[in-house]
Amino acid sequence: MIKLVPQKIDFVINTTQLNANYDETGAVSIQVEAQRLEHIEKNTYTMATLVFERVAELRCITLNFFEREYQNHDILGSQGDEVKTWRETGLHPDPKFYEVADSALLAEKNPLYDPANFLSLKHYIVAGYDSYVEIIASSYHCVFE
Repeated sequence: MIKLVPQKIDFVINTTQLNANYDETGAVSIQVEAQRLEHIEKNTYTMATLVFERVAELRCITLNFFEREYQNHDILGSQGDEVKTWRETGLHPDPKFYEVADSALLAEKNPLYDPANFLSLKHYIVAGYDSYVEIIASSYHCVFE
């Protein structure tokens, strides 16, 4: 069972176009359409870029993650009324951007990429509509256009 920990961000990824850009210096940027709370009533979007640092591996998969892993994933945390939770906390409870808890992939790859655990690598998944990206990286930050 894949355990997904929703990232604490104030937007939800809502896209059919997910663009990944890899830089040989170890940075990856993922551009997605996103909705913030103020966009929900207007049904509008903004572009968000997730910038990952000290990237060990990037995988782009042209399948819907939730269909591929049907009944093999668990999104940890509250799954009640998303908009209500979003309004109350300022964070979307299921932003379609996750860290994989107890990642089998990270357990397999960490001895290769970071045997001394100097980088503190994590396994992330960014879920689009028809594709998703898996990233093994140290950290990330978000930029809006």
